[in-house]
Amino acid sequence: MDFLPFPLASLLAGAFITLLGFVLLLNVFGLPANWVLLGLVALWKMAHPASDAMNVWFWVIMIALALVGEALELGMQIVKAKRYGSSSSGTFAGMIGAIAGAILLAPLFFGLGALIGAVAGAWTGCFVMEMLKGRP
Repeated sequence: MDFLPFPLASLLAGAFITLLGFVLLLNVFGLPANWVLLGLVALWKMAHPASDAMNVWFWVIMIALALVGEALELGMQIVKAKRYGSSSSGTFAGMIGAIAGAILLAPLFFGLGALIGAVAGAWTGCFVMEMLKGRP
C-alpha cells in the first residue's frame, strides 16, 4: 500500500481485518471458515508482495493452525455424537452424507443449496446408517 496515503491505507487494512473477523463467524454454520480466511490472506499477500512478515514460516504456521482446528472440530463432533447415542459408523455416514448433499444441492439457491444439502445429507446419512444397524 505504498501508493496510498497513510489514512486510506490504514482504513483499508482495518476493513480487511474486520472482514477476516466476520469470516470466522462462518464456523458457526459449519462452513470452512479457516480455509476461506487463508485464501483471503493469500489474496492480500498477492496484492502486497513486499510484505516481509508473510514469509514461508508464516504460511507453515497458518496452515498447521487450520489443520489443528479441523482436527479439533472433527474430534469434538465424534465425542458429542457418541454422547447423544450415535455410533462411529453413523457419524462417518453423516460426514459422507454432508459432503454428498452439499455437492448435489450446491447449484440451487445461488450456492446456498450447499448448506441445506450438507445439513440434510448429514442427517440422512446418520439416520440411514443407524437404521441399518437396528439402532433407535
